[in-house]
Amino acid sequence: MRRLFVVAILLVSVSGISQNRTNVAKEKKFPRFEDYPITEKWSGVAAPIRFQSPADRMYRTNFRNARKTPPNFAGHYSVATWGCGTQCVEGGIVDLATGRLITLPYPPMKKRWEKWSFCESAFQWSEDQSDWGHDIEIRADSSLMILHCADAGKSDGGTYAQTFFFTLENGKFRKIADHVGERVF
Repeated sequence: MRRLFVVAILLVSVSGISQNRTNVAKEKKFPRFEDYPITEKWSGVAAPIRFQSPADRMYRTNFRNARKTPPNFAGHYSVATWGCGTQCVEGGIVDLATGRLITLPYPPMKKRWEKWSFCESAFQWSEDQSDWGHDIEIRADSSLMILHCADAGKSDGGTYAQTFFFTLENGKFRKIADHVGERVF
């Protein structure tokens, strides 16, 4: 009887620890756009684009179109994305003030011909799953960039949603958080 009582106490303790871990995961705070404000209101004339390589020139129409739009990221940057096949997304950033092109921060290893690829396998659905194209979240008044990609290469054969949080600081990205599992909106 005493053993049964000890086993019951252990089960209740383990259940409480497991429940506590679940609550902590649900309460995890992810970066918000408001946490990384940009007060700059850029309205200058966009500088000519500085193409540096054949990979840059391959997407010149995409970059030229981005140059024609108002800033949509971090004050004076214009982010453009385009498809590159089934569940593949490419894109880049035009610094409207200088004309410099900036690659998006994911994946960390890029081959020369994949310079503009950032989600080799993407989950591109909206929150209500009614449309596509929500693989990147940005705002003109924030330096926070949120990327939603997928990792289809797991050894167990599964595909997992990955959300990466970056901030643009002095023209370079810094990873500030990530989440693997459920998609974070």
